[in-house]
Amino acid sequence: MGDIDLADDLWGEVFEPLRDLSLFIEVEADPELGTVGWPNGADLDPESLLEVVRPVEPAI
Repeated sequence: MGDIDLADDLWGEVFEPLRDLSLFIEVEADPELGTVGWPNGADLDPESLLEVVRPVEPAI
């Protein structure tokens, strides 16, 4: 389990709309791509995500 801060990475035509929390929370796992994606067509490279993920302890 991990955490990724995307605040500085949400720029450009596809990613800027994700700064709106109501769109950001529509994220879904895309098993075909092996990553996460949003209804507006934005998705993230799974290898890039693994490079920046910070481990977190699961909430009890």
